[in-house]
Amino acid sequence: MNNIHILPTDKPSRLCLSNNNILTIIAESNYNFSHIKSIHIYITSDEEIKEGDWVYTPNKTIMSVTAKYATESSFMIGNSNHEKSPYYIEFCRKIILTTDGDLIANGIQSIDDTFLEWFVKNPEVVGVEVEKEYNCPVMNKTYDKPYINYKIIISGEEPKQEYESITELKK
Repeated sequence: MNNIHILPTDKPSRLCLSNNNILTIIAESNYNFSHIKSIHIYITSDEEIKEGDWVYTPNKTIMSVTAKYATESSFMIGNSNHEKSPYYIEFCRKIILTTDGDLIANGIQSIDDTFLEWFVKNPEVVGVEVEKEYNCPVMNKTYDKPYINYKIIISGEEPKQEYESITELKK
């Protein structure tokens, strides 16, 4: 299950990768250090993608789905603001958790500090189990729909996976 995606960003982020490839949490998100690279984490799901969702695309970009339409061979998604649109929907993954402030402002749940601290200690992890919490009676006033809370299940075991996510940034 490869559902953790790490992408560099030119915007400030609390999560950074140093020149010697050490993952770090910075206390202040407004910094200006030349020896670190700001990154965001996106945790995805195989849930059905709908208009209005944010997705991680096959070419490692983040996109808002503004159109979903059928072709003869597949469902496609599109976004009029994205130059490489459309994408085949089966190759995109719905973003459900992130550290990206822009997506959080658009209704995506933020990744909590407990997971970030664990991830910094276990940067080789490429996937985590996520559960939905259905008993959240709170309504999301922005979108006028029931609020679903996602909970990341952190294993007590040390992961034994390769450095896929971090090594992609080294290139």
